[in-house]
Order: sequence, then structure tokens, then C-alpha cells
Amino acid sequence: MSTFTDILTELADIQPILSNESFKDGTKLGLCKSLCAKIANLGSLAPKEALQLQSSISSLGDPHKDMLLEAVDARLASAVQGRAKADAKTQLLTAPLDFLTASDWEKINNPQANAGAIMSVIASRYARLGIRSLNEQTAKYPIMLVLHMIKLKTAKWPEYETIWKWVND
Repeated sequence: MSTFTDILTELADIQPILSNESFKDGTKLGLCKSLCAKIANLGSLAPKEALQLQSSISSLGDPHKDMLLEAVDARLASAVQGRAKADAKTQLLTAPLDFLTASDWEKINNPQANAGAIMSVIASRYARLGIRSLNEQTAKYPIMLVLHMIKLKTAKWPEYETIWKWVND
């Protein structure tokens, strides 16, 4: 697997060939395709590195530079998507009720608080804690708290379809 510096070095090495008219277009195209493949298989590509590659490629006067620029764009886009997927890992909060503040509990215990209001308070607290992708264990606590509070206020359980909807929302 090539590194960023390997690609920069190779780009500097092929630059004279690409600008020399004595080499055939097929040779130049082969060199560019080879470099595109190395860019695509690059282990990681930071935005700063992508900018550096693009500026080096832009200095080429060759018609194949567009192919190289597209390869850098595609690799950077896949790197960004890869980071987004990595960020989407589920987050486990083992004792979420311990993170609710006194004002959160006041809102939850308010006699007029419905299920939506209680879930909103908990969702707001999770957001302030930086929890974006709930683990199944973390997600069950808000539902449990809502069910408990509804049962305390009304002395009966919500309908099963309602509970199912809360779980899946």
C-alpha cells in the first residue's frame, strides 16, 4: 500500500514525463492510471494532504491531470464517508438516569408532562452529553422511564401499539 509521501514522490517523478512531448499518450495515460489506482488505495487521506496533492497535480500541464484530480476527490470523499461511518458507532450509557439534572426531574415529574415531553427532556440531556447514536441498552432507559411515569400518573399502562411506536421512533 502506498503512502501519501510515496504518491507525492511518484507525482514529482512522472511530472517531467507528462510534460515531455516525446512520450506517447498511451504511456502518459498508463502512468496516470497507475497513480490513480495508488491514490484510490491510499490508507488514509486528510483534507490537508488532499489539498497538497491537488496543488501538485494542478501544476501539471497535461490533459490527464483531470483524471488525477478526480481520483483525489473520490479518495477524499470516501475518507470523509469512512469517518462518518466510524462516528456512527453506537454509544452505551450505563446509568443514563444518573445524568438527569434536578430541573430535568422537575420537568419529568410535572403532572402535565406527557410521554413526548418526557422523551424530549431525556433526548435533550443525551444531546448535551454528546450521545448521538444510541446503543440498545441506552435506548431502553428513556422508554422505561416514560412507561414508569405514565403508570404512576394514570395507574394504567399505555397500549402495546403505543409502546412499540416509542421503541421504534
